[in-house]
Amino acid sequence: MKVFFYSHTLRPGGAEKQCALVAAELKRVYGLDTVVVLNDGDGIKQQYQNYLDSARVPIVVLPQRFFPRVCALWRIFSHERNSVLFNYLTYPDFVGGCVARLAGLNKIIGGIETDELHGLKLIA
Repeated sequence: MKVFFYSHTLRPGGAEKQCALVAAELKRVYGLDTVVVLNDGDGIKQQYQNYLDSARVPIVVLPQRFFPRVCALWRIFSHERNSVLFNYLTYPDFVGGCVARLAGLNKIIGGIETDELHGLKLIA
């Protein structure tokens, strides 16, 4: 079983820090096979990179364009159906949750860490 953490980025921020810390600690303390999946691999905060490197948590960066990104996510999740997915922030919650469900993952955990949603985010 793998534990996936899907976030838009690991730039400085609260959800991003939580993603890096939880992934690293689950690997370090419990020995779980954890993987961080990102939409954007640029600008990763060095502190977060250090957490993940010290625990040997791999980072997978998805393609930039939407359709190849969705296909890559589906390929990752469809090979690991007995896995858990943690989504961080609105876009990964929506896209990651939909793709993971279509790929057959049954354990999907998402969280929106904001007090207001505007426009399409509110509708989604």
